Amino acid sequence: MKKLRVGFLIDNLQPSQHVVDLIDFVAKNEYFDAPVLITGHKLKSSKTFTQKLIDIFKKKPIQFVNNIFRIILLRVIRIIEIKIVLKRFPKYKTNDEETILKSYETIKVAGTWSKSHLFLKFTDKDLSLISNHNLDCIIRCGSGILKGEVLNLTEFGIISFHHGDNRVNRGGPTGFWEVFKGEPSSGFIIQKLNQELDGGQVLYRGNVMTTDLWLANNAQLLEKSNVFLMRLLLDLAINRVLPKPEGIRLHGNKLYKLPSTTVLFKYLLIIHCTTMPPKECPTSIGFATL
Repeated sequence: MKKLRVGFLIDNLQPSQHVVDLIDFVAKNEYFDAPVLITGHKLKSSKTFTQKLIDIFKKKPIQFVNNIFRIILLRVIRIIEIKIVLKRFPKYKTNDEETILKSYETIKVAGTWSKSHLFLKFTDKDLSLISNHNLDCIIRCGSGILKGEVLNLTEFGIISFHHGDNRVNRGGPTGFWEVFKGEPSSGFIIQKLNQELDGGQVLYRGNVMTTDLWLANNAQLLEKSNVFLMRLLLDLAINRVLPKPEGIRLHGNKLYKLPSTTVLFKYLLIIHCTTMPPKECPTSIGFATL
């Protein structure tokens, strides 16, 4: 039987542990050929953190202070939650060793980004390099909204996660809004991408009970969706057919974005200060010490 040949589109050779687990699953299973990594396209900035702050100030001076406070709030939330989350979900971390993935065949691509740095296309040379490896499907494990011929380059296309219920939450960040709004469950989908923004063919839809913390909710969505993508890939390798997709759905629901400073502050008050002793509440400590 012909083995399924899977490519993984990753930003670099130090992805999250969840991505490493997916690659290892394919590498160690007899129904698959050795995985192929596609990388090199991720934009790299040579600017220091200070230079980036100066650029932000020049472009949007009125919003500068607000952006600084948002960065501080995000950092405070991460400091508070990360130790708790790692105890519950030890795999919620970045792979720090490039050597882990260096043994796999790698396609180096250039890619072209839109001015907004949101949309990613590949050059003719990139497409030729990928095509020469005769991949059956590609798993998107990196950043960028994919556009162009790469979406049709393999028999089964490009398969991707959306870690949210797209019937309710079309944006991000993953796991935040469900906790903030007190939603009882948080969803994820596995989809085959196409040229329509937010219009991929939904191959699988799942839900988990929303946890008490943003990063914990993020972690469990990553972990649970990984399990189901492994099952989908194994079924694809054995039967050579993708699950029947859902029907066409209209996208009139709200597009969530990175929370504002006000929302992040409310999150700290509602989620942390209502469950922590007053002395440990981050708002009682004061931001002047950060």
